[in-house]
Amino acid sequence: MVHKPGKEVPFWKKEISFKYVPLFFATLFAVVAVITKIDDCKSEKESLLREEQTKQAELERKNAARQTLEAAATAFGGCNDRELGALAEDWLALELAISNAISAGVEIPASITGPTKDLSSISSQLDEIQKRIEEGQAIVPPALVEPKYEEPKYSGAWYLSGYYHSNYIGDGGFHEGVVISKGDRFFVVLGADPAVGYVRYLTGYVEDTGRMITLDVGRYGRNADVVRLSDRETYLDEQAIFKEQVAEAKVRFRSELELYQKAEKEQNDAKKKLAAALKWLGQEQQRLTKEYNRVLVLSSRELSGSYEGVICE
Repeated sequence: MVHKPGKEVPFWKKEISFKYVPLFFATLFAVVAVITKIDDCKSEKESLLREEQTKQAELERKNAARQTLEAAATAFGGCNDRELGALAEDWLALELAISNAISAGVEIPASITGPTKDLSSISSQLDEIQKRIEEGQAIVPPALVEPKYEEPKYSGAWYLSGYYHSNYIGDGGFHEGVVISKGDRFFVVLGADPAVGYVRYLTGYVEDTGRMITLDVGRYGRNADVVRLSDRETYLDEQAIFKEQVAEAKVRFRSELELYQKAEKEQNDAKKKLAAALKWLGQEQQRLTKEYNRVLVLSSRELSGSYEGVICE
């Protein structure tokens, strides 16, 4: 581009010299490096600060745990005579303080661990026994249901005898069977031939249909069971089948009863063993409790004479 002499060229129209490009990028990279270094220094300072804060917190926790331990040891090893209940509470507080101190990294002095070693062991045994007693008491044996024999229901042909009442005429006006009375019940026997002449008593084999109708008998009518005429051969066959069903049901019942009796015996034996175990645990708990009370007093007195935090005149 050629400009006329004497006129100032706007800066956006001036030609750019590429010889300054490397210097520009070098300056840019230097600035970025400085900023990155500042960020790294800041991150390092923050990391050191967090580390210092963590160390300080751990140190404070350690000091607090040590102070609590000393106070608890002083209380448990006090020179004054106390009741067992108060002494036991002081021991529980010392136990908790020892646990927290160990968790905080505090080394427990021998002047504390020595006098309380046996007491810690007995306390652990009592805790374990109590746990086992509670577990044993929580055991609930499953409920056993004694099986009951249920006679199969016979639904085959059966023998019917009764007084002839009348022929039965169906809705279509045709003969369909006969009506028999037996006691205060009525039966309609479908398929039976109509009675001819003087008939007083009828017998035979029938099958249930599950139906019931109302007969026009008496002032108010009578309900009658509808059955179907069968034969002796069918009756004998179905009686034989039913006897097999009864035999199978009895075998099944005896098997279920044997399993029930076996399970009941095992459950009773388990209950006896559990009761014996709980009884032994209770006796052991009583024995250890007496020993615990004895050692509790001795440990307190021993700690009074060995722990430097306890001063007795």
